[in-house]
Formats: sequence, C-alpha cells, structure tokens
Amino acid sequence: MHSGKVWVFLSIFLVVLILGTQNTYGYTKGHITPSGNGDLCPNGSDPCVGLSPEGLLEVGNGTTITEYSLFGVGGVTDGSRVTFSFSSFPGVDASGANYFNILGCGSDPSGVSNLPGIYTSLGKNLNILCSQLGTTTISEVDNIGAGTIALTFDGNLLSSTWGFAELQSPGAPQLEGIQLSIPTPEPASLSLLAAGLIGLGVIRRKRAA
Repeated sequence: MHSGKVWVFLSIFLVVLILGTQNTYGYTKGHITPSGNGDLCPNGSDPCVGLSPEGLLEVGNGTTITEYSLFGVGGVTDGSRVTFSFSSFPGVDASGANYFNILGCGSDPSGVSNLPGIYTSLGKNLNILCSQLGTTTISEVDNIGAGTIALTFDGNLLSSTWGFAELQSPGAPQLEGIQLSIPTPEPASLSLLAAGLIGLGVIRRKRAA
C-alpha cells in the first residue's frame, strides 16, 4: 500500500516536470526600440543600428554589436492569443539580457517621414516589421517546461501586425513555431446577433405591409 502511494506521488511529479511551470502575468519580457540611435552598422558609428547580410538586426554601442533574429505576426485582433514555441524556454542570457523581445517602432529622427519604423540617426528606414504598442494590454503565460510563451493582446486601437526580436548569443533558444488563435464569438453573443437579425427582419416585413 505504501509502495503504491509512492508510485502515485512519483507519477504526479513527472507530469508536473514534463508540463513545466506555468505562470500568468502582464508582459515582462524585453522591449527594444533601436530606432534613430546611430548610423548603419558596421560603419563604426557610436552607436549604430542596421541589418546584417543574413537579415539579423544589428545594434551597436561602439564596442560590440548585438544581433537579433526577427520574426513577425500578422492578423492580430482584440483578444488574439499568439503562442511562440522554442527549443528551450527563452529566459535571459549570461549578462541578464532577455532573449525574447517586442521590437517597438520608432520615429524618423530627421522628421522627414511620419511613418513608424526602425530608422538610423540619418533617417534611413530599414523597413523592418516593428510593433506599435499604443494602449495595448498584453498578458503573458510562460510554460518553462514546454518552452512556450503565449501573449494575449487586448485593446481598441490594436495594431494587426507585431514585430519581435530574439537575442542571438551562444546557447540562444531557437524559435520552432508561432500559433495565432483568434477569439470566436461566445454563444451568448451569437444569440444576441441572431435575435438582432430576426428583429430587423420583422421590422422590414412590417414596413413592407
């Protein structure tokens, strides 16, 4: 009997270990907005921002250049949930920098263009997909064991496209997939919609009579 309880306990422990810890909170990962903070890398400016031949975002501080892989998501609506799957959970690197980051849009420092984007200090638009945060509220669910980050977006003036950047350094987790879940109307909402359509039909028939 005692042995049976031990096996039950071990089984529960293994399930928890496999599924990983799951935490829900407001967005806590990184934000980077490298717009307007330098010339094109690697021209030697301090600092610099640019794109590598491999398509990586380069952000330099005069002594080192940090590279980020870029990925974007389109079709985001109010209540959408985006789940990012990685080879392992993207926490922080040895220096404490976040692997996973929202890539925020900046503005043209020269004032020539009013379009949001990633610009150099000379006003060159790098044409990189970036995120217009606005008043969007983002909630985050981390599953460390599964290596996933799920973000839910809420806001009336929500941008439909979002850009993200993952820090590239030794041992960086690799992005394996992105899944977008768009909310569907609840049954109550569908019932109200159906009632409204029926009501419109009744009004039209009365008017026709």
